This record gives sequence, C-alpha cells and structure tokens, in this order.
Amino acid sequence: MVRLGWVLLLAIHISAFSAELKTGDPAPTFALRSLNGEFFFLRDLCGEKLRSSSEHPKVVILDFWATWCSPCLRTIPVIRRVVSSFDTNEVALVFVSEDSLSAIARIPGILGESIPHEICVLDPYHVVMEKYGVEKIPSTFVLSSDGKIHDVWEDDQRNHNAEVWLRNAIERCLNK
Repeated sequence: MVRLGWVLLLAIHISAFSAELKTGDPAPTFALRSLNGEFFFLRDLCGEKLRSSSEHPKVVILDFWATWCSPCLRTIPVIRRVVSSFDTNEVALVFVSEDSLSAIARIPGILGESIPHEICVLDPYHVVMEKYGVEKIPSTFVLSSDGKIHDVWEDDQRNHNAEVWLRNAIERCLNK
C-alpha cells in the first residue's frame, strides 16, 4: 500500500507540472540563472510588478530553444527582428535554453550580441519547460501585461510565417 501511495503521489506531482497551458492561463513564474550567472525572475517582468510600473515592458516573449536545434537557430533572428521593431518599454525577450551544462559555453557565440530588453536564461534540467508544457522546440509564448499567456507558437506551426504571427500577436497584446 505504501508503494502504491508513492507512485500515485509521483504521478500527481508530474501531471501538475506537465499540464498543457492555454491562452488566458496565468504564466508560470520561475527563476533561472542567466548567462552572466545572475538569477532572472520572470515575476520581475510579469504580474504585479509589471502592472504597477511603467518601466517594465507590456509584453514578454519567452522562446524555448537549444543550440543543437536548427529550426530554433533559424527563428532567433526573426524573433529579434520583430522584437527590435517595438519600443523597448513595450516588449522584452527571454530566450530559455534547454541546453545541457556542457553545451552552455556555446550559447554566447550562437546568440552573439543581445538586443535591448533581451536575456538568455538556462534551463538544463527542463524545469521551466515542464511548467510550460513544452514538448518540442522551438516554442514561443507571448505573455501579456497581466501575466497571462496571450498566444503560443510551437514547432509544428513553424512552416507558417513566424514573423507575421509574432508581430500580430504582439500588436494584439498591446491592443494596437
């Protein structure tokens, strides 16, 4: 009976973190290390702090990627181009790398110089990916100023025009 209880408890714990998020759901908050070693807290961009301060961006783009993922590498310049076309107080970009600890050294060379309001955080154990229900990469989440998921674009949709989708999602989120 004890063994069955542990298995059931583990199954409940796993399902709680791998639930599929939908548009309108609250964006799970997280804290991860950035490339420079400092902790990054999503709540600093979403939720109460975002709503109460004009210095924080109104939209946050979360892009889940890895250095070994060719579609991810093709999408990064597109995402940066779209985000750069908006005012820095409107949109922030967070790259969430799922790379293993041994691959992290390659990230700065791949990403190159960052744009304003961009950060790359490290999720080598896929904790945040599980919270967001990300099963394939690249996956991009658009988070609104109220800390909710506004839109999601996953790998299987990448054959469509990512640039148009992202620009439209941001503009809808900003109510432009």
